[in-house]
Amino acid sequence: MEPELEARLGAIYSRLGVLARRDLQLGEYHYRNNQEPDDFTQSIISFYRAYEEEFKERLLIPLAKFIKEQGYQDYGDQRCRLLLRGKLNKCLT
Repeated sequence: MEPELEARLGAIYSRLGVLARRDLQLGEYHYRNNQEPDDFTQSIISFYRAYEEEFKERLLIPLAKFIKEQGYQDYGDQRCRLLLRGKLNKCLT
């Protein structure tokens, strides 16, 4: 499925992270092999994970690095911390 995704997305596909590309492939696989005409849950979850991976790689990781360079080990409010003990909070979605 990768060649078709690459053809459809063009140059942007090669710029995606490995995990995002894999999630897109899985989403496309589930979409094509879905036997239920009205349930695309597996495809949607895979496409969501691809988006989440890219968001993390392109925004959260660089932002966390910048904040850590500013001297913060913990950053964010009580409900939603971006940094915990100098590490990116993996519970963020």
